[in-house]
Amino acid sequence: MSGILVVCTGNVCRSPYLERMLSAALPGVSVSSAGTMALVGDDIEPRVASLLTERGVNAAGFASRQLQAVMAEDADLVITASREHQRKVLRLAPRAMRRTFTLRELSDALAADAPVHADEGGLAAVVARAVALRGRGPKRSDQECTIPDPYGKSDDVVLAMAAYVDETLPPIIRAIEVAGSPASAGQQ
Repeated sequence: MSGILVVCTGNVCRSPYLERMLSAALPGVSVSSAGTMALVGDDIEPRVASLLTERGVNAAGFASRQLQAVMAEDADLVITASREHQRKVLRLAPRAMRRTFTLRELSDALAADAPVHADEGGLAAVVARAVALRGRGPKRSDQECTIPDPYGKSDDVVLAMAAYVDETLPPIIRAIEVAGSPASAGQQ
């Protein structure tokens, strides 16, 4: 397995923003992204790159990639920008079903119930916990499970995308940090 894969449409706004935010927060975890209709080779959309830079996150050296089945099949965890992206991932890579979540669904699952304990053992344990807790959070509409798409839209939509991701990420980051912490390696 190969870490976290983030999926959106063009792979120039939502998934690169989420990829870079996760990479900055979780330096020991491999995070990559791809698009279901990627603008292959393109850089991060300039306004999104600017938001990353404002947050102290490196936006350089990015190139959009087209989603391939092997990417989803090899990932420990697949995070999608919407339920439609989730469906596209699962049509392409049905074996990734148990470890594919929308960002909101994953956040809700990991915020529910008891926190991950430091002795649970890494990203695989976080995914197993999220699978076990899937659906226990609030019932969400497709719209609530969709990161706003700022591509070709106003600056307000760019800011709404960033706010959605920034609000939704903390339970995921906390769970992965705790499960992958040095303390977890030494506990039995």
